[in-house]
Amino acid sequence: MGINLDASESENDESDEGKSNKPKSDIYVPPKLSAVHYTGSETAQEKAKRLQEKSKKHALSASIIQDLREEYLDTPVEISQGNRAQQILSKEQKERQEYEEEYFTRLPITKTEKHRKRQLTTLGTLGDEITDFRSIQSGSKKRKAKVFKSKGKNMKRKRFH
Repeated sequence: MGINLDASESENDESDEGKSNKPKSDIYVPPKLSAVHYTGSETAQEKAKRLQEKSKKHALSASIIQDLREEYLDTPVEISQGNRAQQILSKEQKERQEYEEEYFTRLPITKTEKHRKRQLTTLGTLGDEITDFRSIQSGSKKRKAKVFKSKGKNMKRKRFH
């Protein structure tokens, strides 16, 4: 019986140690809250700017994650021209075309889709026009005609209607 008492005492000692590690207090401790920036007095312009920066960061992180996936995964690498936005647009166009061909119907194009497509296509072609230096003629001899101002009265005929 003495052995059983010792075993029960050692169990009580272990349970007492577990309880003694946690300080027992009756004081109310409020939950910890993280600090958040107050956005109540923000103007519409500041809010739009903040949302634009947030979307840029999100797009950048998405493209970085895509690059990391391509680098570290064992999947085959796709070689493509253009930026991430153009890749997304071409993927959406392929899906749209497959749907239209499968169901023999045309889907309407919204104004936002038209606008986004127009922006991406002009950005792509604009870069080629700026970086193409073959069209620039170095040392061209043409000069603009000098404009002389007459000091007298303007001799143009006035038309009355």
